[in-house]
Amino acid sequence: MESKSPHRGIDMHRLPVGGDFPGLVFAVGTALIFLIALPALWYLVVGALAVGLVIAAVLQVIYDKKDISRRSVFKI
Repeated sequence: MESKSPHRGIDMHRLPVGGDFPGLVFAVGTALIFLIALPALWYLVVGALAVGLVIAAVLQVIYDKKDISRRSVFKI
């Protein structure tokens, strides 16, 4: 027998997750859940991690905090 009303439980859009440590825990936990369910995704996750680290290193070099004079500063 099907219910005509949707489930009233917690939806994903109602979970507040910030961009700090709890957000990192949520992202890693979600990735681990998918990896446990689908072990073939390990290669994809390792590749994405490698690409992400390369992008982070490039951005760190581009936006080096020592050389602020070359940055554009927008004042409102």
